Amino acid sequence: MKTQILAFLALGTSIAMAQNKKTEPVILPADVQVKIALLAAPENVRGDAKVLGYNEKGDVVELKTVQVILFA
Repeated sequence: MKTQILAFLALGTSIAMAQNKKTEPVILPADVQVKIALLAAPENVRGDAKVLGYNEKGDVVELKTVQVILFA
């Protein structure tokens, strides 16, 4: 009986430790990020859209630029 309890506790501890394991986020290549982001935009603005995404360090960067930005 004690063996079964110890086995159960060991199993529970290993499961808890596995769930607390921190994983690094997966950063997709820039071209894939751009394609995914543009899918959310209406078709008529996709060509002129500025797209922000993540570089390999996890910083937010401009992935696709536009030639002209106008403010009114």
